[in-house]
Amino acid sequence: ANFFVEVEDGASIQWFVNDNAIEGAVSNSLIIENATKEQHGNVYYCVVTKFGSSSISEVASLDVLYMAPTNAVATIENEQIFSQGEDVIIMVSAEGEGLSYQWYFENEAIENATESQLVIEQIALGSFGAYYCKVANESGEVTSNMVDVKVAPKTVAIVANEKVKESENIEFTLAEIEEGAVYT
Repeated sequence: ANFFVEVEDGASIQWFVNDNAIEGAVSNSLIIENATKEQHGNVYYCVVTKFGSSSISEVASLDVLYMAPTNAVATIENEQIFSQGEDVIIMVSAEGEGLSYQWYFENEAIENATESQLVIEQIALGSFGAYYCKVANESGEVTSNMVDVKVAPKTVAIVANEKVKESENIEFTLAEIEEGAVYT
């Protein structure tokens, strides 16, 4: 930010911020380098003195805005086909300050999915598809790439309850395969 005041030759100048003199700010311009959000709303003015008479400039307020977010990239942990019932974690990273997040599944906002990380606990078969995140701040919005989540049904085993002879009826029971179990 650059503040400027026109003065007559021979006048002395003192700049103020929020009614406090700024040390060393005695020229007709005041430059605020690398303004931060904490400086937003600060009030600046200067007092010009010549021949013992002083006058106060008009006040100026500093508005500090964030740059719009950029480079939103969504990634999935261990990108693969997930088994039904597994937890899935999708993360987004973006550049910017004051960021907010909204996750989407198949172009619909996901309720309460407003963090940089989306955790889908015990994913269901119907949860396969495209996920993405909109990252925003007060200056704009950027949409991440889509991440394709694939879900496979749980594997089941068919187990015969007993041995049968040819032409006899047989009964099958479906049971989930336990991780690490061996079936023969």
